[in-house]
Amino acid sequence: MPCPYLPLRFRTHLQWILMPFLMAGCLGTTVRTTFYILNPDANPSASIRLPENTGVIGVGPVSIPKYLDRPQVVTRVGRNKIRINDLHQWAGPLKHDLVRVVQENLSRLFEGHDTVSYPWKNTEGVRYQIKISIQRLDVQDRSAILWADWSIRDVKSAASSRSFRSRIETRISGLSYTDRVSGINDCLNQFSYDLAEGIANYISDHKAPERTGTQRPG
Repeated sequence: MPCPYLPLRFRTHLQWILMPFLMAGCLGTTVRTTFYILNPDANPSASIRLPENTGVIGVGPVSIPKYLDRPQVVTRVGRNKIRINDLHQWAGPLKHDLVRVVQENLSRLFEGHDTVSYPWKNTEGVRYQIKISIQRLDVQDRSAILWADWSIRDVKSAASSRSFRSRIETRISGLSYTDRVSGINDCLNQFSYDLAEGIANYISDHKAPERTGTQRPG
């Protein structure tokens, strides 16, 4: 039985209702999420020498602000405003990636010295522990920015510790999310160099005649 005739106005309305579905079916468009990871510096420009009996260096724990503790890559778009994009996400927990990259960078910078990531087993004999508190790690305009407070202590002498503050900013080449993540990665690798220098100075001073007090460079 043939379909009844539809008045022109009903056919026009029906076309507008069905148009999005027809377009989606014809174009076959699928919106896909892109996932990103951070990587250690593949070619460190220099190595840092430590005493042979330094012992194991433990990296962690690392803490991050709540606004960063999410799957999505965060971009700052103003002094008090951020953008969260569901189509651009970290491949795993950001904190885990930060610990992994810093630990691997330190392992390459301290050639021949053992480093481990938090949490570690008691049997791994950690001598120096590095605690890191990330205050900011994002992109604003064409700059990737990392702010972090961190400390180092001799596990065998908990009263002897030293605190530091790092502020790092790198320019990014473009505004794509690939460029933004690359800029964040560059900041993290530069931060690893700051850590390595601070750790080396602490260990050098720590093995010299005893010094007291906690130092926080400006």
